[in-house]
Amino acid sequence: NRLLSENNTRQEKKVARIFLHPDWNSETLANDLAILRLSTPVKFNQYVQPACLPGPDPPSNSDVILIGWGAEQMGGNPYA
Repeated sequence: NRLLSENNTRQEKKVARIFLHPDWNSETLANDLAILRLSTPVKFNQYVQPACLPGPDPPSNSDVILIGWGAEQMGGNPYA
């Protein structure tokens, strides 16, 4: 979604709680993962859908989609 665009496709939610990975390392960025619990449920519609995650053992050589933000390499600028 375009943040500067005013339309009815965006939903803004407050975060009720953040669950950080227990082995998160802010120096190496190892285990840079968190789960967010929202204060209210997301309303699914034609614009907002759940992410379909693979099981624990996806087939070799299968296509994947990676999403996220932050540094692209060790020591990189997380906002570049």
